[in-house]
Amino acid sequence: MSTYNIHSLESGAVGDVLLLLHGLSGSGRWWARNIPGLAREHRVMIPDLVGFGRTPLVGRVPGLPEM
Repeated sequence: MSTYNIHSLESGAVGDVLLLLHGLSGSGRWWARNIPGLAREHRVMIPDLVGFGRTPLVGRVPGLPEM
């Protein structure tokens, strides 16, 4: 199994955790306009999936269980 360094953003400090995942060919930047409003009442976590945005693909593409 490969190890990946996942780039992610976090915002907000209170409330339930919201995990925002982008679609294919996207990145966490897709959520930029949503983060300020959501972070007022939630802790928001936004990762770039492996091979997208600022998370480089190292080696083979991981399968769903590894993601």
